Amino acid sequence: MPSTIFKTVYYPELPESDGQLEIRGHLYNRRSYLAAKRIVDIFISSMLIVLFFPVLFPLIALVIKLSSKGPVFFRQKRVGFLGKIFWCYKFRTMYVNDLADS
Repeated sequence: MPSTIFKTVYYPELPESDGQLEIRGHLYNRRSYLAAKRIVDIFISSMLIVLFFPVLFPLIALVIKLSSKGPVFFRQKRVGFLGKIFWCYKFRTMYVNDLADS
């Protein structure tokens, strides 16, 4: 049986729909659900960042500084949109490598 993307979904228990629900309605409901979910996800993650960033940022920096020698941050060249090169700053989680390009 060949697989198709668009299928007609049957719901015999719904008398007002004549037993058939078009996939368009399903996609429309799914699109609005995904849009609402995206908004809620961004809102919750933003609130968590605002609450935990002031505590975790200095704590992580202190743990890195106390656990090993070297800088707290690692700097790396990256290629971004339209080939534009930018510097990416991250917490250093490994030992400093003098042979790496900086």
